[in-house]
Amino acid sequence: MRYLNFYLFFFIILSSCSKEVIVLKNVELYNNKEKIDVLRGSFVKLKDCGEKECIIENKGYIGKIEKKYIHYSDNVSIVTVVSNTKVYKEPSISSDIVLNITKGIRGILLKEDKIWAFVDFYNSRGWLLKEDLYNNDMIIYPTLERDDMVIEFKGDWYIPYISGENVYSIDKAFDEDNSTFSILRSGRDITVYIKDFLLISNYFLYFSDYSNDKIKIPIASSINIKYPVNVKLSPGSSVKFDKNILIFNIESSKPWIVLNNISIKRVKDDNQQN
Repeated sequence: MRYLNFYLFFFIILSSCSKEVIVLKNVELYNNKEKIDVLRGSFVKLKDCGEKECIIENKGYIGKIEKKYIHYSDNVSIVTVVSNTKVYKEPSISSDIVLNITKGIRGILLKEDKIWAFVDFYNSRGWLLKEDLYNNDMIIYPTLERDDMVIEFKGDWYIPYISGENVYSIDKAFDEDNSTFSILRSGRDITVYIKDFLLISNYFLYFSDYSNDKIKIPIASSINIKYPVNVKLSPGSSVKFDKNILIFNIESSKPWIVLNNISIKRVKDDNQQN
């Protein structure tokens, strides 16, 4: 990437007329050949703006950002979606739906209107009911609902700082959809809690041999089950267990690893069905 020396010119000339703004996307800033990453939601100093781009500065580092990703109000905060809900184009349930959003996703609250909140989720923005938001940053443990059971996941997996993109959440490895997956830290435990409304504690865990060439992070080659059985699963294998809690991790020489296509099924017998 080319380092643009004219940023320094703007920094010197316009330093007396800068104001603080918030960036709505991650951006790289430079000081000669040194680089820093400024996270979405951070305050920076606005040095100048053209028709489409703005020049911003943070701690002596200068860079460009598209004007549409600059927010001028200091009345913003991080919010967390606490229930699956809809995002509307206007503050009305009769308005067009921008997207359906799941709990646990974090965004930037831009403004409020009575019972409504206008939130930016990076790739889209719109109005939500305030009752569906927590006005701060918090971790919502993901759950997966299927048939007569609810599966909850706790552990150390990748969570975007502030983003509407939740395809990396740990529950996505269990949703039997080849296009979604989770990113886990190597060697960190994940705990799976199964709430079975049929009061059954007899399951199979199946680890698919699916792979995706588009994923640049290494895909898990094995899963270490630590409880209630002690076994290592390779792709295409399965294990039977009889508890409502499952603890596992993935060991790798890489700090992050992709996990995809795990299924938890009830064990079939004459009295039980999937």
